[in-house]
Amino acid sequence: MRFAIRREVDPIDIAGSLAGLSGVPIELTLPYKIEDYRAHRKRLLGVVADIVEQEGILVQSIHATQGRLTDPCFWDWAFETVKYAEELSAKVVVFHPEVFAQNVRLDKQILALQNIKRLQRETDTVKVGIEAFGNKKRVLTPEEICQKGRWLVLDTSHLFPERSLQIVGQWHKQICEVHLSEGNDKGQHQPVQGYGYQILDALKAKGWDGPVTLEYMFEFHWQLLEDRARLEEKYGSKEAH
Repeated sequence: MRFAIRREVDPIDIAGSLAGLSGVPIELTLPYKIEDYRAHRKRLLGVVADIVEQEGILVQSIHATQGRLTDPCFWDWAFETVKYAEELSAKVVVFHPEVFAQNVRLDKQILALQNIKRLQRETDTVKVGIEAFGNKKRVLTPEEICQKGRWLVLDTSHLFPERSLQIVGQWHKQICEVHLSEGNDKGQHQPVQGYGYQILDALKAKGWDGPVTLEYMFEFHWQLLEDRARLEEKYGSKEAH
């Protein structure tokens, strides 16, 4: 396994967003709102690429802006993101599946799958991943993502531990990345201290050796580098990354 930390890019303070990350593997997270991404993308992508090269930042994956998989303009921003991932030598691009009412969800799912399949055909080096959410209204549930032969990004805060472990047991070959954190009565994306280890142990037992990104709430960001180093030591690949 190869451990990274999530780092979101502020389009106003790009350099500050990436400060102190020399030599650190990250999931580069583009602006959450697609309106912000579109407003800043030309300058943002260029400046980020320069900083990544100059500082020796290791971009393991890219989290796309929160556009919809069924958006008529999907190709515009999604294709650009995948090609940007190739430029930065990232191996995964993460997309969120949007929510629909049950009476239209399956029809929308067809369109979402068509867009994802077409996007995957455009790259030989980047895995087009769809993030796992427990909500049945998502256009693609985690199990459906795997059943349809697409790449799954397993987020361990979005699912109950038992469901995450079940997916690892049945669908580990479809998992292209793990977003690792824990959920409890204080909320999602809490530090790894309990069942997160169970999930890593289950993945290791299956021989899974993909990228893992630590994704913590802001108040726990101070723990990210320390936790990443500790998990890398315990579970990290012995081969050079």
